[in-house]
Amino acid sequence: SGGPCSQGLRILQAATTSSTNDFFLDQEDEDTEDKNLEMPWTDFQEWALRDNLPKYLVSIPSKKSGKQELFALWRTMTREVTELSGYPIDFLQEMHAKQLLKANDKGDDKIRVKVTPGMLPFLDEFEFATGGGVSGKAYGIPGIADGTKIETTGIEDVTATVPKGYVRTEDGSVAYELGIPLRDFYSLDGTSGTKDALINAGKSVAKTANSALTSSNSGSYQEDPDAMLVRLGASTGILLAGALAVNMLSHHLTVNVFW
Repeated sequence: SGGPCSQGLRILQAATTSSTNDFFLDQEDEDTEDKNLEMPWTDFQEWALRDNLPKYLVSIPSKKSGKQELFALWRTMTREVTELSGYPIDFLQEMHAKQLLKANDKGDDKIRVKVTPGMLPFLDEFEFATGGGVSGKAYGIPGIADGTKIETTGIEDVTATVPKGYVRTEDGSVAYELGIPLRDFYSLDGTSGTKDALINAGKSVAKTANSALTSSNSGSYQEDPDAMLVRLGASTGILLAGALAVNMLSHHLTVNVFW
């Protein structure tokens, strides 16, 4: 059993030895000077960062000021954009900052993102918890080892945030970038992929909703109020779950169409 911590989340399981799937995340824990030494960077990476970063931006209101703050789904981008795979996030932020300096010096207006976006803590292999939050392997949370399984406090406005690739707690204190859902983390060939995971999630949602509707219609043929409510609830569940899955899938397919 886990206990609470200062960030308003609950630790479910401490991190153990990292798997190969966590390799690119573990690189962020290495010494900054060592990990950035002789890091290869060509025009292909330069163009990939410039052209793809705008597709992964999210704007989230600050709890303190109420103003919109700009973040990027950095880890999702490094998973989905081949040219940027394996690069530490702080290195990519540094490269983007250099792009901005070059653009300002040359008067180049091709850079669409005029400020280097911040980074959100990351929840991978996530699932929605019965308590109203989200649980998963956490990365990038100060004071908590990467790969530790946590459960957040309750989240808000999921129909608006989840399709964009993140969730936010009800009190607005923290937002998390989402990785791959737990049940879809591994594809049939043993590898992981966000697009395939979302496709499988959509199929699973449809199957579950259809099963619920069949159950609600098979018990009684009398039009009593309780039976009507059950059928109405099942139908509503199909619509909401289906719409959410389609929105999530369309967002990531839009991103991946530029591969």
